[in-house]
Amino acid sequence: YALKGCSSLAAISLPDTIEVLGRYCLSQTALVSVDLPDLLTEIPEYLFYFCEKLTSVNIPEGITKIGQYAFYTCKGLSEVCLPDGITEIEKEAFESCRSLTSIEIPPSVISVGVGAFRACVNLESVHISDLTAWMKIEFSELTSNPLHNGAMLCMNQQPVTELVIPQGITS
Repeated sequence: YALKGCSSLAAISLPDTIEVLGRYCLSQTALVSVDLPDLLTEIPEYLFYFCEKLTSVNIPEGITKIGQYAFYTCKGLSEVCLPDGITEIEKEAFESCRSLTSIEIPPSVISVGVGAFRACVNLESVHISDLTAWMKIEFSELTSNPLHNGAMLCMNQQPVTELVIPQGITS
């Protein structure tokens, strides 16, 4: 809760030596852009909760989990590139990110929580690189899937217009 609600905080420099950030620690601030530390292994729950001015965040390679409500109502966030290695996107992680138009989901993701992409009404494209991995993601419910509002699925930067279900997919 270190900086929660510090409404004047528009910029922050986080050293790469930081390994853990506490829940809520940057929520309800006026941050615009953040480079997360390289040693961080997860984005904790509520980290950027109601950071409505946040437009960009650099997520390092070592991240394995996006905590619940981590980017909830980050209305200015337009694009997110999740690095390979992330396995879990918890519930409502990106809910109400109304400016979000594009997201890249790596093949390492295996589960997406309830409402993770609820109310991301302007999401236009979901970028993947591995169709088999995409088909195996456990989406908790409809609004867990970023395609639910009509976003276009893109594989290797091209819209998916024809689909062959890969061998090995059983359900």
